[in-house]
Amino acid sequence: MVGRTAERAAVRQCVAGVQDGRPMLVWVEGEAGSGKSALLDALVGDLPPEFGVLRAIGFLPHHIALS
Repeated sequence: MVGRTAERAAVRQCVAGVQDGRPMLVWVEGEAGSGKSALLDALVGDLPPEFGVLRAIGFLPHHIALS
């Protein structure tokens, strides 16, 4: 994975937090095609085997206006 050093380091810090007993959340968002899924696949592959992963996806319908 090229160019994702900072993101991977941030997740490693979260993993260390979990190992210290703190709950953590990793939120990934970005434009379509920006490599979010590839980044997550690589990050999950780096996790210790005892870690569980919950992955959720969603979308915001275009007809809903945000204020």
